[in-house]
Amino acid sequence: QAYRYRQQTVNCVYGDTKELNFEANANWQLTSSATWCRFMNDGHEDYSLSGTAGKQTVTLKITDLEGG
Repeated sequence: QAYRYRQQTVNCVYGDTKELNFEANANWQLTSSATWCRFMNDGHEDYSLSGTAGKQTVTLKITDLEGG
């Protein structure tokens, strides 16, 4: 099965929440190694997020550089 990855650039500053939109043709997982970038999931902040195929909207939360 072939997978295509499309890079998206999201411009943001401290305190922002941004939406990341994409369409997946298979199960997917996003992971952030940056402590200042988290994924919002049902009111919780996580460093990884996964889902199933289809159109997706993921909310990013940008905190300070120390991850506070």
